[in-house]
Parts: sequence; C-alpha cells; structure tokens
Amino acid sequence: MYFDITQICLVNLEFHSILRNHVKNALKQDIIRPPEEFVKKMHLKNYYSYAMFLFAKYSHPYGFDYRWNIPLLDLTIRNLWKWSGAIGPVTVTISDLVDIISIDPNELFYKAIYLYPYRTFQYTPSHWKNFFTECFEREWFTPVLHVSDDHDGKIEATCKMLEDKQVDTSFLRISYKEWFADEKARYFKMLQSVVPQDVKDHIIEVAWGPDRMVEWCLDEDAKQNVKSCYSKN
Repeated sequence: MYFDITQICLVNLEFHSILRNHVKNALKQDIIRPPEEFVKKMHLKNYYSYAMFLFAKYSHPYGFDYRWNIPLLDLTIRNLWKWSGAIGPVTVTISDLVDIISIDPNELFYKAIYLYPYRTFQYTPSHWKNFFTECFEREWFTPVLHVSDDHDGKIEATCKMLEDKQVDTSFLRISYKEWFADEKARYFKMLQSVVPQDVKDHIIEVAWGPDRMVEWCLDEDAKQNVKSCYSKN
C-alpha cells in the first residue's frame, strides 16, 4: 500500500531538511508515489525541480517516468549542474546528476551535456573530465563507450546543436577527446591485467603459428619463396 504525495509537501522542499529526508525515505521504501497527473501539473516554480530530482532518483523503480514533465526535467538537470559543488541548504554533487542520467543513459547523457548552463557557468576541462569519469564508473557506460556505433556521432551532434546557439564547444571537445583517450587506454590496460600470463602465452603461440605468420607478415613474393622451399623438401 502506498500514498500519493501532495503539492503542499513539495514546496521549498530543499529548505526543509527534516521533511526532505522523510520524503526521500518514503520514496525509497515505496510508501509514497508521485501520481502522473500531479507531476504533469508541476510548474517551474517553488523549487519543484528539486522535487523532480527526488522523484527521478528514488522512485523510478516504482513506475515514475521522467517524461511526464520534460520541461521540469530540463530545469532539474540545469539546476543540478549549478548546484553541484555549491554551498547551499543541500549538498549536490556530480554523482547526483549522473544518478539522473543513469535512469535512461542513452538519452539523458547527451541531454545533460546539452543543458549545461554554458552562458552563466564556465567549467574548466578538469570539471568536464570529472563528469565523464563519473559516468564511466557506472556499469551502463562501458557498453556505450566501447560498443555503441553512434556514441561519437551523438557527441558531435550535441556539440553542433550548441554551436548553433553560439556556444563555444572547443573546450568541451578537447576535454572529451583527452578523457576518451585516457579512459580507453586504462580500459584495455585493465583487460590485459585480468588475463593470466599462461593464457596470454597460449594466445600468442596460437596466433603466431607458422601458417598465420606467413599469411599476415609476408608479401606475395616471400610467400612463393617459402612455398617453393617447402615443396623442394
């Protein structure tokens, strides 16, 4: 059994720590659920974006859908960028933003990059690297990074949309490329470290058998010379 949450309970939620903790715990335990009709009617005022943050972070497993109010979701993402690391009534970090992205990473990862408040907030490349690294630590990102064919294309498309709004994306592109190269190297180094040495030796032995060596490393003339030598014997 659960209860619908009420509008009165959500006003200025981030400024009432006791009430906020009660709501957070009730969402976690599925005691209260935000009804779809109510979320759709939430306006961009009264700090409702923090309520959306709580809904998305804690009640998604119980049927909450961030698509019920996309404008409010967008405001929430923008505010989480602004609030992360800032001094205020609640502590918000990049990890909180990535929690929201993790609900639907194939969509929200690129949306978060697009909704970064570029005109009022100038993060350094190290901040962007922290954001990408936090995403990389989540289990959903490794398949996206190393398997997805359209990941780089979506990054490029996001940058172009920002450039259409007269946003300079050079620092973002540089940060992403540097981070990508570092993480790619770290990823493959990790894979190498988990393969036992005897398995590596066996793979090398099989891969570099005489037939494969001839096929991979010799040009056509050299191949013919090898074949003629063996045929004479």
